Amino acid sequence: MEFDVIVARINRETDRIRSYELRRTDGFPIPVYTPGSNITIALPNGMIRTYSLTDTGSEPDALRIAVLHQVTGRGGSQFIHHDVKTGDTLRVRGIANSFSLQDSARKHILVAGGIGITPILSMAKHLEQSGSSFEVHYAARSRGEAAFADILACDPFKDKVKFYFDDENQRIDLDGILSDFVSGTAVYCCGPPGLMNAVTSKSGHWPVGSVRLDSFEPLDGNTDDQPFTVKLASTGQIFDIPPGKSILRVLRDHGVCVGSQCEQGVCGACLTPIVEGLPDHRDRVLSESEKRANDLVALCCSRSLTNSLVLDM
Repeated sequence: MEFDVIVARINRETDRIRSYELRRTDGFPIPVYTPGSNITIALPNGMIRTYSLTDTGSEPDALRIAVLHQVTGRGGSQFIHHDVKTGDTLRVRGIANSFSLQDSARKHILVAGGIGITPILSMAKHLEQSGSSFEVHYAARSRGEAAFADILACDPFKDKVKFYFDDENQRIDLDGILSDFVSGTAVYCCGPPGLMNAVTSKSGHWPVGSVRLDSFEPLDGNTDDQPFTVKLASTGQIFDIPPGKSILRVLRDHGVCVGSQCEQGVCGACLTPIVEGLPDHRDRVLSESEKRANDLVALCCSRSLTNSLVLDM
């Protein structure tokens, strides 16, 4: 469902993070969503961006997001910080959730780094309201750069949240947090690549599905990825996909016209049918069953588990 929203309020959470309250222009209630959800927004400059919601989904009056100003980013956060004003109208392209709470879990461990606190905050609010068992581990460069720390440092959260600040030489003890798996426990992590990689490494002995990750980084791979080739079924052309570069970028570099919008694996515009090969799904569009089918691949972010992918294009 698409609808227009007006920017009702802008708050300065830190020097680099602002929160935005968005209300529907038509007066209808906000569609129901669940903790961990995100919205895809069409900006007036033509950019499509996705941001996590900071509320639980039970508030029918408004959507609330927080945006980190990234000077070296792809331009979306710069536009929002510099050009979006109170009273402006934005287009919401949809609400989705690929980072949901596990209903069957009896305890929830929430790990956040920097701006990754946004979906974690929505989860913490919901778990507190429902009386569930949870704990929050929140790492940031400093207290001044920890958005929403004032909320989490007070009741009803203060006894369930532990902060870690780089400038105070505090390090999150993932070895201790993830040392032993206790049946019924689920872990959720959102933050920079270093934190995500560390959580993945330290939780290797946990059962599949008990650890869920969400990332705000542009999904263009990293230098630890394995190279592979992509073949276009229609022309027979073969392209080498190196570590740190997406299929989308390689194809465009070679003059192949490929449609896309968000380039973060959230809109589905670049989903392409697969003729042969096994994809390494990294998008947040396909459902788990669709990923298991391995019929489609998101060219902007996903890679290959096999040496080659043959695409129906």
